[in-house]
Amino acid sequence: MIGAVLSATAPFARPGWIFHPDVLTFLESLTDSTGRPLLESDLRRVDSAGGGGSFLGYRFQTTSRIPRVPTVGTSHDCTYVIFGSDWNEAWVGVNLDLTLEASNSASYSPDGGTTNLLA
Repeated sequence: MIGAVLSATAPFARPGWIFHPDVLTFLESLTDSTGRPLLESDLRRVDSAGGGGSFLGYRFQTTSRIPRVPTVGTSHDCTYVIFGSDWNEAWVGVNLDLTLEASNSASYSPDGGTTNLLA
């Protein structure tokens, strides 16, 4: 996810994660073949107040308002993970009925039609 954002040359002013608390619980449960935790303290830090910290060096916040999707493929109890490159200039919205349409025959004129900027 981080590489995809960097590849898009997005501003990297204040990057960070948002995910469901279940994601943190899952990440903390991962172990290697000898039973050692995969996430060492330098990869994941949790604020003492809970609900936030850092993951892979970037701030994170958890919220149960991110939906849990019951099944994706053969996996159960899935959820979304969001990584943003600049949380100073971010908005998140969900509207399943939203439709965006574009017209190649429209134009914009700031002075009522004398000057056509998008000819």
